[in-house]
Amino acid sequence: MAGYVGYSRIKANKHDGWDVLTGAVLGTGIAYLFTKPYKQSDKFRVTLGSFNNHKTVGFIYQF
Repeated sequence: MAGYVGYSRIKANKHDGWDVLTGAVLGTGIAYLFTKPYKQSDKFRVTLGSFNNHKTVGFIYQF
């Protein structure tokens, strides 16, 4: 999605390639600095099902 936005901004002559590339590098760098990777855990699970013709969502956390 972000790649399409960058392409469309260049195509509409609103930005040039360097603007889009700089924005992508800054966005990626800031995301890397201020977030941490998701680690899969066996302690937390999400379940989906149905009960009496109603859809259900369950959250299970094991301490």
